[in-house]
Amino acid sequence: MMQVKQLSFTFRGQSQPTLKDFSFEIPAHKITSVIGPNGSGKSTLFRCLTGQYKPDKGEVLLQGKPLSKYSGRQRAQKLAMVYQHHPNIMGITVRELIESGRTPYSSWKKNRQSEEKLIDEVLDWTDLQALQSKRVEQLSGGQRQRVWLAQALAQQPDLLLLDEPNNFLDIEYQVELLQILKHLNEEKGLTICMIMHDLTQVMDMSDQVIALKDGEIFSKGIPEEVLTEATIEQLFHVKTELVHTASGSTLIHYLGQMDDSTNGSVRDSP
Repeated sequence: MMQVKQLSFTFRGQSQPTLKDFSFEIPAHKITSVIGPNGSGKSTLFRCLTGQYKPDKGEVLLQGKPLSKYSGRQRAQKLAMVYQHHPNIMGITVRELIESGRTPYSSWKKNRQSEEKLIDEVLDWTDLQALQSKRVEQLSGGQRQRVWLAQALAQQPDLLLLDEPNNFLDIEYQVELLQILKHLNEEKGLTICMIMHDLTQVMDMSDQVIALKDGEIFSKGIPEEVLTEATIEQLFHVKTELVHTASGSTLIHYLGQMDDSTNGSVRDSP
């Protein structure tokens, strides 16, 4: 689906690269999660994957073709991005905002009937039918996040990128959003790559995990290979215990934060 080859990126005015020699693949029809501490380069990487940032060296290939060779319209038909923060939208309805996701397609105003059917399907996928006539500013944070997801899905992308989609959401809305994404992947074959911070959710959701540290790929592979107690400690400086449940899932229990001042002892979690 997407290949990243020896990609490096440096912000203007900085001497050291933010991303250093990244190479990995986002496989089709799978869920890939990107993890890492703050400042490890996660959001910068995603902006390189969408073409917002141009790498110093290396390249991003989308379906075998360099991303730089796609026009803006072509790129928007292939991949969509759901950001962590969104602009405050006033005065438009849920349906109108979702319809704006059809902008990359010239057929939007020509084939109105088929386009309306597509929007109805997206509303169903994201459980927004009952809210479609409400103004966006009237919605809760979790409902708004679903609307932005629906707008991205209206682009009919082959690849969906999400930058910490659960950030600032109550647990109810986190579970709801992840269930929608899991359904879209399993039932619709949508390829998904997302930045995540809840490691138990990463373990449960992902087919592949890419762990970043200090602008480099620290580890990558299936969740069971990457999310080990040792790796989590090296990445986040916390002690954890992996608990395997009878249902086959794995819970990551946080024991405490490493305290460098006491030679690696554990400071109890509050």
